[in-house]
Amino acid sequence: MPRSIHAVFFALNEAPFLRASVSAVYEFISGATVVTTYDRDRYGNPVEPEGLIELILSRQFDPDRKLQLIVTTEGNEPTTRNRAMAFADRQKRVQPIAGAPKPLAEPDIFWHIDADEIYDPGDVERLFAWVDTHPSISYRMHLRTYFRTWNWQVPEVGSFTALTRPRFRFGHIRDPFPSLVNRGWAKARREGWLSPSRAGRLTGSLLIPPEVAVCHHGSYVGGRDRIAAKMIRSSHRAEMADDWLTRVWDGWEPGMKNLHPTEPSRYPYATHVPTADLPSTIRNADWPEGWIER
Repeated sequence: MPRSIHAVFFALNEAPFLRASVSAVYEFISGATVVTTYDRDRYGNPVEPEGLIELILSRQFDPDRKLQLIVTTEGNEPTTRNRAMAFADRQKRVQPIAGAPKPLAEPDIFWHIDADEIYDPGDVERLFAWVDTHPSISYRMHLRTYFRTWNWQVPEVGSFTALTRPRFRFGHIRDPFPSLVNRGWAKARREGWLSPSRAGRLTGSLLIPPEVAVCHHGSYVGGRDRIAAKMIRSSHRAEMADDWLTRVWDGWEPGMKNLHPTEPSRYPYATHVPTADLPSTIRNADWPEGWIER
């Protein structure tokens, strides 16, 4: 396992998710930075704070004081992620102050986690053992995405950048800067001219096999108010169907098809998952009423 793993969490309100998300990886990380815009969304619109900052500063789930907090007004997601990494990356030539608390360890790798992304601790040792034997600048990961409650899973196809080395920088949402060279290799992969693993090595990004580890994504878990707010604040809000909330969310029942708000076929259906089959970090977390079957 890398010597020092630093997690970067993104959260706007979402206190139930953040508590579970941090707790899932806490024993494996040497430090973490939580980034929030606190009372504004990415577009600068007012948001009523729901106690997230107070929860972080209470140290209720941070007994070892691993968490740092950044409140930012920056709405550009890749810029904010890059600044968070720079904030955590120690300056090697800075003279320490005598008597000051020992600083967090210099990161060997960054673990990028949004508040609604939760990991199974049983996957983590296997994940970093795989990373140790597959050197790369960044690593992409498959998702298991949940809909309405943690007991309904959609078969989403896709991946996102989850782990990066300190020299990596984001250029678009959760992706590196889309240079002409990288776009060329990506096209070669799509056309079948290169295998995914070969294309990944050429672009400096490897895809972690799902049998090694996956991310459990509570993207559409929660009550109607959370989902309505998510749609307003989403970076994809311009692409969302105007009637999705009433037609799909309010009208949902098991067996419905094409559930995604921007690309319906991306969530073709939902499959029931018994609570006993969920990772312990989800199963045993304290969720609001109706978010999980008890």
